[in-house]
Amino acid sequence: QQQPQQQQEVYVEFENPGETSNLDDNYDHVLRRFSEAGPGGREMALPKLPCGVNEHGGNDDPTKIQNVIGISWKQTLINFVLSVMLIVCFSLSIISMTQDTCSCSVSELQKSSSQLGNVTNMEVTQSLPSITTLVEENAKLREELDRHKEENQNKILNLNNTIMEFNQTIAEKKTLGAPKQDCCQANSSFNHSHMEEKLADIVTKTKSQIQLINSSIEGLTSKTSTIAKTTCQAQEENRLEAQVIPMEAVQDIEPFIAANNKRYIAVAGKPKDNIYRLDDKGKLQLEFILNNTSHLARDIEHFRIDSIDFLAVGSYFHSTETWVTESVIYTLNTFQNMELKEFQRIETSGIYQFEYFQIDGVHHLMAINYMNSTTVNELYPGKSVIYRFDPLQQQFVEYQQITTAASHAAHFFTFNGSHFLFTANYHIQGSYKVNSTLYIFEGGVMLPQQQIPTQGATNVNSFVINGQLYLFLSNYYDGETYNVSSWIYKMENQKLHEVISVPTNGAFDMEHFNFHGRDYIIVANRKGKSVIYEWDNENLIEKRRFDTQTAVDVAYWEFNGFAYLAFANERKFSGGSANSMVYRLPERSICGENGF
Repeated sequence: QQQPQQQQEVYVEFENPGETSNLDDNYDHVLRRFSEAGPGGREMALPKLPCGVNEHGGNDDPTKIQNVIGISWKQTLINFVLSVMLIVCFSLSIISMTQDTCSCSVSELQKSSSQLGNVTNMEVTQSLPSITTLVEENAKLREELDRHKEENQNKILNLNNTIMEFNQTIAEKKTLGAPKQDCCQANSSFNHSHMEEKLADIVTKTKSQIQLINSSIEGLTSKTSTIAKTTCQAQEENRLEAQVIPMEAVQDIEPFIAANNKRYIAVAGKPKDNIYRLDDKGKLQLEFILNNTSHLARDIEHFRIDSIDFLAVGSYFHSTETWVTESVIYTLNTFQNMELKEFQRIETSGIYQFEYFQIDGVHHLMAINYMNSTTVNELYPGKSVIYRFDPLQQQFVEYQQITTAASHAAHFFTFNGSHFLFTANYHIQGSYKVNSTLYIFEGGVMLPQQQIPTQGATNVNSFVINGQLYLFLSNYYDGETYNVSSWIYKMENQKLHEVISVPTNGAFDMEHFNFHGRDYIIVANRKGKSVIYEWDNENLIEKRRFDTQTAVDVAYWEFNGFAYLAFANERKFSGGSANSMVYRLPERSICGENGF
């Protein structure tokens, strides 16, 4: 008799069944092994079912069966019936056991996911009564997150083990007693297609549950991180040592070190301009009061000539309602009980700022005039004036006039051996969209080098990082909104090129500083909160916001190993006087970052 063709035997094994991340790979592996085996190989891996039922559900001719096996049809029928009964009973018990196990595992996963969802939906971002409560809540959430992660990993591992045992049981059943007759290779109620669909359904449900679990874990992790950040920020706020500058309508804060090596802070505001000394603990101690009640000072500039300290006080407006007034330059003697003496008066017109600089050892002082008129209603444009110090006359003499348009500020800097001056223009002929100008010093004078489009420019400052010079230009208003971008430019080939757009809200001033080896930019916003950014390879990362009120100036200094930030708040957003503040930054941050 012709022997039946030997068929390929297929055993299905999972790859790395204990690793939940390989669940998709395991399922693909199962289907691939079934496909590669071919129809015969698939059936060999499954329980064998009653003779006489072919793969199409029809009945085979008994006489053909008798011819194949070579024994009497009665004996064959008896043996077949007994074998079928045994196989069917054993198979049904296996199916029932496997379905219960898988169903139980999936049910447990669904229950776990539901529980985790309930945790995820907690209002973890609600206002907490105290920092202690925030810390405790954060710790509880972290413990619950770890517990759920461990439970879900165990359930997924058990499900993988169940599926692996299910596959092994099927293979063992085939080995222990499956009939070898061709007639019994047909598959009916428990055929390969049914098994494949059932396995696919189990894996699909499992994958769905895993996705829900992962989503819940991500949500819980995110909210836990939010609570941790809120907790940290609240604790950091308590660590900021703040002190009030006891003045109103503060316009300018000028920190300086005098010839006696002591740290002073000059403040322009109401009712009079004050000079404070910092004691050993960094506290402000009133040292001197400037008697200028008839003038509104907008700016104070400190500089030194031949070891003599000078303070130039820019008077913006006179009590007789005229912009044209006299600004005063004082000499400051700090060695004998703080003595201020008037050195020189300079006529200014609505001055916004004094800018001191040196070129080749020659001292210059620029008066940036906002107006060019004698009454309030006659406005723009104006002339700003550069004065040069004459050592023979022992005074500043007019050296060069610069055309400006309601200019708020000017800034002098030197880069690669060349000297530059930048004027920030605010307004001209009814428009806030006006060009500001970069000048270069050539032939003994300042010459226009480049025009920069600006939107109500209010201030300009430069800084150097890794040998590269950058210039920050603050834009205040474009005629429609205060939410305009300020810009950081890079100096290349004696030209400025835009590199970073900074979202600002009525920006009025900025400072660059280095704190614990990191570079930061602080922006004083007059129409919103002031912001500290960390410099990251020509990118800015927001680090902290300060609740300032119409901030018009910001200053940074270091003293006795500590760093300080001061904000000049002109008035409250709702009107009325606002406190100007000095903050001592923490030496190290509890948030894992330096100071912020």
